[in-house]
Amino acid sequence: GFVNAVTKSGTNEFHGEAFYLNRNPNLTSPDAFENKGNNQQNQFGGSIGGPIKKDRAFFFFNYEGQRIPYFVRFATPAAGLTVPADIANLQGEQQSTNNPTAVFARTDFIISQNNTLNIQYTFARFRGENFGALADGTTLTDNFASTNYEAANSSHGVKLGLVTVFDARTINEFRAQIATDRRREDPNTIGPEIRVDNYGRFGNSSSRPRRFETERYQLSDNLSLNTGAHRLRFGVDMNINDFTAQRQPDFLGTWRFSSLADFLNGIPRRLTQTVVLFPELIVAKGSQKELAFFAQDRVKLSSSLTLTAGLRWEGQWNPQPVRPNPALRETTFIPNDLKMWQPRLGLAWDA
Repeated sequence: GFVNAVTKSGTNEFHGEAFYLNRNPNLTSPDAFENKGNNQQNQFGGSIGGPIKKDRAFFFFNYEGQRIPYFVRFATPAAGLTVPADIANLQGEQQSTNNPTAVFARTDFIISQNNTLNIQYTFARFRGENFGALADGTTLTDNFASTNYEAANSSHGVKLGLVTVFDARTINEFRAQIATDRRREDPNTIGPEIRVDNYGRFGNSSSRPRRFETERYQLSDNLSLNTGAHRLRFGVDMNINDFTAQRQPDFLGTWRFSSLADFLNGIPRRLTQTVVLFPELIVAKGSQKELAFFAQDRVKLSSSLTLTAGLRWEGQWNPQPVRPNPALRETTFIPNDLKMWQPRLGLAWDA
């Protein structure tokens, strides 16, 4: 696939924009089966950018929010069954939010004729209430959308770059970066999830809570040499990624019923639940290390023929299991990958 990204930064003038989008279900025609669902959506936000110090430092700020309602619908119960009012009353419109916030700041310093330093800071935050709701209106929930969850993500990044011009043919680029990422998904309610075949689902979100936290440290350096006939480039890149993660589902259990009648009579078909034998393994922690080197050359064979050749090597060192099972070889180690050789060769002809 192809991804096109457009970024904005500040200038010596203040500029801003604001927007609001409303998708109104009353202006939506039915589909081919004469069904007309509620696809209402409200989306709004804006951005502003400008100077902190003319020609030296700039800022840019952006905000975007969404409000997306959805409807809860239970399947029609079998004839002769009386659905308890506390369950039947769960149907109706619910509200789901999807609110991202992003901050970007960068400044450049001309240290000397041969050295330029830039420092960049990025911040991103996301908040979603009743997240996980389905836009087609089939989400089945309990107690103000209990099977949905609250999503809370935030990340910070600080990057420092130094470009040094040694002479007319030699340039070096050094970059250091520290980035953090924090993600949490917390269920709306505490308790088991209940799934009733051919009727609906309510209770807790059994696959939550989830947690992911990481800190990434990066150092990289690229050296470019232009000898006339050859354009050589050498580089090294080092990454250390420390992480904490929790994703085991069914801590509070999932009760499954074959029918609404079985549910009303307390006859479950199955209970799925994770039994915690080693509490210290609920949250996984580790560190992954990566190192890479590359070299490439671009040669002008003639006025219309250019040859490009390169070689890259990467190594990845993985964390190891803290409690392996000797009876299962796959649980005793995570193999490192130190054989990632990537040669390339290209020939370009200007017709």
